[in-house]
Amino acid sequence: MAVGLSWHSCSRSDAGCTRRANEDNCLDLPGDGLWVVADGMGGYLLGEFASHTVVDSCRVIRAPESLAQYSEQVSQKLQAANLFLREEAVRRDIQTIGSTVVALMFSEGHFCCLWAGDSRLYRYRGDTFEQLTRDHSLMDELIAAGVLPSGTTRHPAEGVITRSVGGDNELRLDNITGELRPGDIFILCSDGLYKELDDQEIAEIIKQGDPQASCDRLMDQALTRGARDNVTVMMVFVGAG
Repeated sequence: MAVGLSWHSCSRSDAGCTRRANEDNCLDLPGDGLWVVADGMGGYLLGEFASHTVVDSCRVIRAPESLAQYSEQVSQKLQAANLFLREEAVRRDIQTIGSTVVALMFSEGHFCCLWAGDSRLYRYRGDTFEQLTRDHSLMDELIAAGVLPSGTTRHPAEGVITRSVGGDNELRLDNITGELRPGDIFILCSDGLYKELDDQEIAEIIKQGDPQASCDRLMDQALTRGARDNVTVMMVFVGAG
């Protein structure tokens, strides 16, 4: 851990109220400063296979000396997972076996996030709650192009993912980096969470303190709302010393 900083994390994942299987998967490695959420797709349990492939590809990574090296290692592992899932889809004669991914890394007092798809990273800092990632979805592309008005939250294009691990021959990952500050709270989640709770509701729950209790409340609230999809929530708390 960086001098003057400490962190701890907690996570929960649930199949939700309508799905038979949980095709989400997550990796919670605070000792290595690495967290991953993957949301599989493909049907017939292949989504579960895909999300496990993504998470397992990152499980063998151990934190290197620099954040740039860390990001490069995670990127390489995800590229390898992309190739494997593409080959597996051909072998099984299936169009796509894929998974979204959002990966968060800490090193040298900074963070880096890599992602593809619509699993998200949020940050709560001071009184500001913000989404740090941008969804790779057809709806977001239509908003960016001005076809849909800014702030659109419901549209048939919402569930159409434009990037994923396994979705294309070349995996395109976006990234964001920044400085860590004591008091930062990072939230990684699959779309099952924000389908049921809006940003304000998520922020209000996080404000209330105890990390595990906040994680549990987010999950419980999503399940109370009917959890139409699998739900995964992971929270990382940055402290001083």
